[in-house]
Amino acid sequence: LLLIPDLPKISITDKKQWLAKLTRTRRKLVKDLNGYLNRLHIALTESYGVVYKSLFKILFAKKALKFFEDYPTINDSISDNDAKKRLGKEKQDLLIQAGKWEDDYYLDTLRTEIRGLIGIIRSINSTKIALEENIKKIADQVEEMRLLKTFPGIGGIAGATLLSEIGDLERFGQESYLSAYCGVRPVIWQSGTGRIRTKRRKRYSRRLKGILYFISLSQIRLNPESRAYYERKIKEGKTHWQAMNALSRQLIKIIYYMLKNKTPYQRNISVN
Repeated sequence: LLLIPDLPKISITDKKQWLAKLTRTRRKLVKDLNGYLNRLHIALTESYGVVYKSLFKILFAKKALKFFEDYPTINDSISDNDAKKRLGKEKQDLLIQAGKWEDDYYLDTLRTEIRGLIGIIRSINSTKIALEENIKKIADQVEEMRLLKTFPGIGGIAGATLLSEIGDLERFGQESYLSAYCGVRPVIWQSGTGRIRTKRRKRYSRRLKGILYFISLSQIRLNPESRAYYERKIKEGKTHWQAMNALSRQLIKIIYYMLKNKTPYQRNISVN
């Protein structure tokens, strides 16, 4: 490319572009992490049976991963006195009641698989944590991020993902364009003089719609106004997904005008 004359010089200095790269990488890591956790669930089901679910509330917790790394099969945990101290008598009795399995080459294979999966899970999780620290560090330097943090339920990762996927707000001449790009504004369809109908939009940013859905869930839990709006839509006869889509549309309206007018979030003020 350097040999081609008159090419425009491009330098990637926009922090939003950095955020887009980091947040998309994090999203892939989260997907991979969930995949390996599912594989670990399957392997533990084979080496412990369903009783393993009663040992720890959260399989992803450090304490749980360390235990299953030390005792990858039910035979290992029953035959070791230290495992009883770590679990407690009640949980140890559940293991004894379940009983040992026949110790053969298959259990040895499961031991190797489980310990390998735990190592991969730890590695991916540590990389994800490092990425999240970089994302928050860069996001704090973006002016729009300070505005988004005034919005209840939008934290560092969610706000950074939202900003990076929206990009330059000037691309969207009005709020409805941004809503369509997010996939929360339906397509209006009419044939001739027939009845006007709406249908789902097929071309939109999946990443933006996904993060909006995540923010909407937080809003229902944290923001009384959003929760009241969601419940009102449900009473009108809409399904959960339709109500969530309507709530996401209202949220992106507020976010659009916050960023456009450079004003923090204020309750009880109509975006229209």
